Amino acid sequence: MIKVLLVEDEENIRKGIGYMLDWKKLNIVLVAQAWNGKQGLEYIEEFKPDLVITDVRMPFVDGLEMIREGKKIHDFESIIISGFSEFDYAKEALVLGVSEYILKPIDYEELSEAIMRIKPKIKAKNPQTSSDPAIRCQSQKMKRIIKYIDDNLSQKLTLSDLCDIFEISSTSMNDLFKQEVNTTVNDFVNQKKINKAIQLIREEDYKIYEIAEMLGYSDYKYFNYVFKKYTDVTPSKFK
Repeated sequence: MIKVLLVEDEENIRKGIGYMLDWKKLNIVLVAQAWNGKQGLEYIEEFKPDLVITDVRMPFVDGLEMIREGKKIHDFESIIISGFSEFDYAKEALVLGVSEYILKPIDYEELSEAIMRIKPKIKAKNPQTSSDPAIRCQSQKMKRIIKYIDDNLSQKLTLSDLCDIFEISSTSMNDLFKQEVNTTVNDFVNQKKINKAIQLIREEDYKIYEIAEMLGYSDYKYFNYVFKKYTDVTPSKFK
C-alpha cells in the first residue's frame, strides 16, 4: 500500500484534503498529518512515506527545506501545494525533484489526478509496497475489520465490540490500527462515519438528524459536535 504524509499548517486545508480525497479509490493510505515542517521531518523518519504532500510556507521548517532534509532520511515523491507561484519557489522545487506544484485554493480533483500520475513512479521504485508478505498478511486482517466497520456504520461500534467480534485484545487491536492507519479505533470509526455522512448529505435528501440516526448517533447534538471536530464545519455547510 502506498503511504502518504500530509504536511500543512492551515488546519481547514489539512482537514479538507484528509476528508475530500477518496483515499480508498486512490488505493493509498494517509499514514500521518503534520502541521509544520519540523513535525513533517519526524514523520518522514517514523513512517517512511512514499509520497509527501506539503505546503511551502510553514512554521519552524518550510516545505522545501523539509523535502531537502527529508530526502537525506528516506527517498519519496512529493507534491507541493502553495498559495504562491513565485519563480524562486518553482525553480527550487524543480531542483528538489518535486513531481507536482499545485496552487491554492485546492482543487481536489486536480490533486487526485496529480497523485494518480505519481503512483506509477512510486510503484516502479518500491515494488514491495504491494508485495511484502508481512504487510500483505496484516492488510488482510485489517481488511476484514474495515469491511465489518463499513458494513455496520449504523451501529455504535466500540473498541470492545470489535475486540469481541474478532477475538483480539484491546491492546492488540489498537496496535494494529496504529501500525496500519496511524490512528485509534474510535477515531477510525468516527472518520468512517463522518465520511459516510458527507456522502449522504451531498447525494441524498435526508435531514441532518436522520443521517445522524442512520449512523448510530442517538444524540443529534453529539453528532454535530463529532462532525465539526473532524471537518471543522457543521453538517449544514455541506448542503
